[in-house]
Amino acid sequence: MSWAKRIILPKHRTNSSWNILGCSQNEEGYLMYHYVRRGDTLHKIAHCHGTSVRRLISLNPQISNPNYIYPGQRIRVH
Repeated sequence: MSWAKRIILPKHRTNSSWNILGCSQNEEGYLMYHYVRRGDTLHKIAHCHGTSVRRLISLNPQISNPNYIYPGQRIRVH
């Protein structure tokens, strides 16, 4: 008996497919935030939201060490 499941991903990244890719988006007013999950990196977050690591760092002065982010941390992405 096989327990494997087949997942079909959309060809284009839409808001609904972001969660499948491990990305999340939350809007508060006109700002957009990403809440860090276990295994996230700034590079992965930047890729998911179509921006650069350098831009994330400039939007988030609270990140003193770009190599250390933690689950639950709120990061501004736009």
